[in-house]
Amino acid sequence: LESIPYAVINGEALSVAAYGDVGYRASMDYDFLVPIKYSKEIKKVFFNHGYAEFLYDKDGNVRKPTRKEQIMLINAYPLTAFEKLTEDGIKLSFDFNTEIFWCEYRGKKIDIETFVSDAEEVEIYGVKLKTLTDVKCFIQTCLHHYKLMNSLFYLINPRKIVLSEGWFQDIYNLYKSRIYNKKHALEDFANEYKLQDEFFYMLYYT
Repeated sequence: LESIPYAVINGEALSVAAYGDVGYRASMDYDFLVPIKYSKEIKKVFFNHGYAEFLYDKDGNVRKPTRKEQIMLINAYPLTAFEKLTEDGIKLSFDFNTEIFWCEYRGKKIDIETFVSDAEEVEIYGVKLKTLTDVKCFIQTCLHHYKLMNSLFYLINPRKIVLSEGWFQDIYNLYKSRIYNKKHALEDFANEYKLQDEFFYMLYYT
């Protein structure tokens, strides 16, 4: 995927950014942020490496697409999850995000190719990958966690999201270690995209 603009997000990349090392966050897959126009190229790469596309049911469990869905997905642009089992039984799962906003968002859109264009190199378990710059990592993390906290999946399931998922801890540690002296860039973004309420929500409860 080196020829495709991307940034690794969440998971271990966020662990390094927020906590200074790997292993501080539970992670079940590898999340990438990519421009949607590269969807077909990404699918081709993963199919060539033995991966299959997966969808999620209403409970968040992975399931294989039906034949009808497979036909639809061949020409569909949005990317689903890719999974495969290695020879020693390890499940590898990749999830691709083509947007940092949620489905209901109707404000100004952001160009993802531009957003990831200045991604910085980081080494995770000996592998060099590209991750978002400090401010963009904080923006993406805040919006990602806000989306999860306000999704129907979590709202209809009574659970304590404040501490059990560590979302506010991620925000706190990112802010304290990387954003404290870069507040103006964050403020400019919130004002440009009219996201003052969303960032206030995340920072207030953090």
